[in-house]
Amino acid sequence: MTLTVLFGGLPEERPVWGEALRAALAGGPDVRLVMAPEDVNPTEVDAVLYDREGPVTEFARYPNLKAVLSLWAGVEKIVGDETIAVPLTRMVEPGLTEGMTDW
Repeated sequence: MTLTVLFGGLPEERPVWGEALRAALAGGPDVRLVMAPEDVNPTEVDAVLYDREGPVTEFARYPNLKAVLSLWAGVEKIVGDETIAVPLTRMVEPGLTEGMTDW
């Protein structure tokens, strides 16, 4: 089964994220990576990679959504979003942790 993952980041970030995500997914699960909401039928989306400043702002339009994966450690802007009826995860990685500690 192929999972369709929608990158919900800013348009100017799509080239860098697309390259990194494709490299990370190489040889892994069968994933169709879609880099813009307008490039996919909402019924095909299984997961959204969410950016709080990106174009995805309403999740009910994705009726087959299984997860929202936040690209930010902070989820305060999205955690109360009543259109999310699936698990919400947040990013945790060493560089992000160090940056938040420095902040």
